Amino acid sequence: MSTAAIDVICPAWNRSEAIRTTIDSVLAQTFEDWRLIVVSDGCTDDTDDVVLS
Repeated sequence: MSTAAIDVICPAWNRSEAIRTTIDSVLAQTFEDWRLIVVSDGCTDDTDDVVLS
């Protein structure tokens, strides 16, 4: 497992409509040594599919 200077942890529960905006915001940061961890808490919508895409 690689390590990053910053871990961004994003809890999510049924947020498929909003999670892409969150991911795009992290991707847009100028600091590059980070890892985004999305924690799906038993989502019943397609949040997991959106995150994986």
